[in-house]
Amino acid sequence: GTNTTSIASNKYFEHAQSAEITRVVIPFGVTSIGTQAFRGCSNIESIVIPSSVTEIKALAFFDCKKLSDVYYGGSQSSWNSISISTMSNGNSCLTDATLHTNS
Repeated sequence: GTNTTSIASNKYFEHAQSAEITRVVIPFGVTSIGTQAFRGCSNIESIVIPSSVTEIKALAFFDCKKLSDVYYGGSQSSWNSISISTMSNGNSCLTDATLHTNS
């Protein structure tokens, strides 16, 4: 298949909203998690984000109420350098979750 470097919109993960998916693994090579990518995926409890990600756009994790653990493939300082949109507090579920880094 083609190499996906961005997760464009929540159309990509519509099945995650209806299904009982509790864990999401974003493949290495993805650099951008797009606007509203996981919006309303209220069953997700944990997500694996690779070190290739450099930006997380507006409302990407809006209303992900159960998200409690984020497993990041890089260091804490790499995580701190990711551009995470704070528009409308739309990624607070992500930033309030427990972050596990490789350092």
